[in-house]
Amino acid sequence: MIRDVLTPRRLQLLELFRTYPVLTPREALKHVGTSYRNVNYELGALYELRYLSRKEVFFANMRGRVGWRYAYGLSKKGSEIVHGRHIAEIRSSSAQHDAEVSATFTTLSAALGDRLKLMTGSLRRGAIHPDAVFAICSGESWYWGMYERERNRQSLSKSNAKGLISRIERHVAYRNSVQCEKDWVKFRSYRYFIEIDTGELKRNLLRRLAEKGLNYSWIWITSTPEIRQNALGKIWNSPKDYRQTSYSLSDI
Repeated sequence: MIRDVLTPRRLQLLELFRTYPVLTPREALKHVGTSYRNVNYELGALYELRYLSRKEVFFANMRGRVGWRYAYGLSKKGSEIVHGRHIAEIRSSSAQHDAEVSATFTTLSAALGDRLKLMTGSLRRGAIHPDAVFAICSGESWYWGMYERERNRQSLSKSNAKGLISRIERHVAYRNSVQCEKDWVKFRSYRYFIEIDTGELKRNLLRRLAEKGLNYSWIWITSTPEIRQNALGKIWNSPKDYRQTSYSLSDI
């Protein structure tokens, strides 16, 4: 029987969920100095003790091997420890998406270290609700970005372009507005980062945006394989000049 004791390791793992709402053991491992076996055991123990909830999600690694993993999020009991209040538990409908967002930002955190700052708490502001809001330090300045993980292939098709395209159009109207500054306080100008499943979908989206006149330099797009393999490489492209230039987060 697992003892209901919040050891320093368990508290360290719970604290990760303040920044990353959903984590798999492999992503949690990137933040703690121990073995995968230990992290997997402790997350399982926190689940058995009802500090965490969990769902199965589908993942593919860089070698193309696919399989199911557990993704963990805070339960009511755990959220009262971390946030001092109850927040919604992990849902089956969003667990896959939220785990992939967390995977991206654990990768970026490992690459950028203290240069990366993630905004926590509710990110919904009117019609704008990105998957993440973050800042990257360059010199003495912080440059802000909104991030979206796009999985819906249908929203990129010619007959069903309203999904992602309409969200981008909302950002065109919102960025640099008085309302943006009022909503976020810290900034009114930002880059809009989009991560998409494959390189082919990325190229199709870049072309589509250019054709629609949405060829803005502040829209940066990459694919999941690129960001997993070379987080600080020149893996980002803008619809403004995607045929000539690629960008790196180090360029910010």
